[in-house]
Amino acid sequence: MQGKCDIPGSARIPVAILGFSSLILAASVWQGLDDFTRAGDVHAIAETAISLNIALMLFAWSQYREALRAWRAVGEASAEALVLETLDPHTGLLNRASFFDRAERLIGELRPGQSLGLLLIDLKRFGSINDAHGHKFGDELLRRVSESVLEVAPQAAICARLGGDEFALALPFDEDETGSLGTLAARVAERLQKPLEIAGVATGVRPAIGVASLEAARANISTLLGQADLAMNAGKKDQRCVTWFHPAMDQVARARSETESGLRAGIAKSEFVPFYQPQIEFATGRIVGFEMLARWKHPSGRLIGPDLFIPVAEEAGLISELSEALIRQALVDARDWDPAVMLSVNISPVQLRDTSFSARIADLLDEGRFPANRLDLEITRALVSPSPWTTLAQAIPRWRTCAPCLSMASRSTAVSASRSTGTRRVE
Repeated sequence: MQGKCDIPGSARIPVAILGFSSLILAASVWQGLDDFTRAGDVHAIAETAISLNIALMLFAWSQYREALRAWRAVGEASAEALVLETLDPHTGLLNRASFFDRAERLIGELRPGQSLGLLLIDLKRFGSINDAHGHKFGDELLRRVSESVLEVAPQAAICARLGGDEFALALPFDEDETGSLGTLAARVAERLQKPLEIAGVATGVRPAIGVASLEAARANISTLLGQADLAMNAGKKDQRCVTWFHPAMDQVARARSETESGLRAGIAKSEFVPFYQPQIEFATGRIVGFEMLARWKHPSGRLIGPDLFIPVAEEAGLISELSEALIRQALVDARDWDPAVMLSVNISPVQLRDTSFSARIADLLDEGRFPANRLDLEITRALVSPSPWTTLAQAIPRWRTCAPCLSMASRSTAVSASRSTGTRRVE
C-alpha cells in the first residue's frame, strides 16, 4: 500500500522531468557565468543570471502544477475505485464481498454474552415485476427497498445487497434479548410490504425473511448465512414472511442434497423405470389405458416412489430430463399394446409451461414410432391453480403439430382438450 506522501506513478514522470530540466538549466547558468567571467562583462553576467533564474522558476512552477494536477486525478480515481469496490452501485449498500468482510469484523468484536444476528431478505415477485416494467423500474424498486431496510435498521447493523433481489442485515445483540431480533425482522417485513409508487405505477413486494443467530464461540458468517438461507427458503414454501432457522432444517437440506446427487447419477445410469397402472372403464370393466408411474430402483435395493424424488427433481431443474427418459421407455413398451389402449403420462406444470416441451415430445413420438393420439398427457388441476383453464388454454396451441391428448384431472372430473380442434370437453 502506498504511503500518504508517496507520489503516484502518473505524477512521477512530470516530477522527474522537473528535476532533470532543473539540472540542465543550472548547468547552463554556470556555463554562462563562466563564459562571461572570462569576457569580463560583469553587467551581462548579472542580466543573464537573472533571466536564467526567472526562466528556471517559471518552468519549475509549470511542472509542479502539472504534477499536482496528475496526483489529484489519481487520488480521485483511487477513491472512486474504492467506492465501486465496496458498495453496490444500484442501492449504495455494501456489496457481497464487503458484507462478508464487515461481518467477520463484527464477529471478532463480539463481547461475552453477545451473538450475531442475521436477516436474509428475498423479494417475492421481483422477477415478474422486473420483466413487466423493465430493468430501470426494477433498479428503482431495489433502491426503495434498500432505503426501507436502512430506515428500520439499528445503528450498529450493517446492511448489504448480496445480489439480485437478496439483501442481508447483520447486527450484534445480547443473547438474553433474542426477542429483539424477532421484533426487528417483523418491523422489516411490515415496512417492506407497504405499497409503493414508481413512475406512476402502484407496486409492492412481499419479503421472505430468514432469521439466524450464532454464538461468538462458534461464529462463522458463511455458516450463519447458510442457516438464514435455509430458513428463508422454508418460509417461501410455507408462505411465511419471517422464518427462524431450526437445526432440523440442516438435516432436511442434507437429505435433499443427497437425493439430488442420487437423481443426477440415477438418470445417467437409467435407474428410473416406468410402471403401469390400468385404467378401467366402470361401465364395462374394460381396460382402456395404462397410467405410467415413475419408480426409482435405488442402488440400495429399495424401490422408491415418486413422492420422494419428483419434488426434488422439479426444484433441481431435472424434471424434464427425468420425465422424458421415462416417456421414451414407456412409448417403446406401449407400442405393441392393443391400438385402442391409451398411454397416460402425468406431467408437471413446469413442463406444461416449457415452450420447447411439445417439440421434444414430438421427437420422442417419432423416435418410438408411437401414434400421438394414443398418448394422454395429464395435468393435475390443483397443481396449476389458481388459473388452471388459462394455463391449459395457453399450452394448447403449442401442441397442434404434435397432437397428443391433454387432460386435466381433479377429484371429481377429468377435462380433455382435443389437439386436432383445440376444444375442451368434460368426460
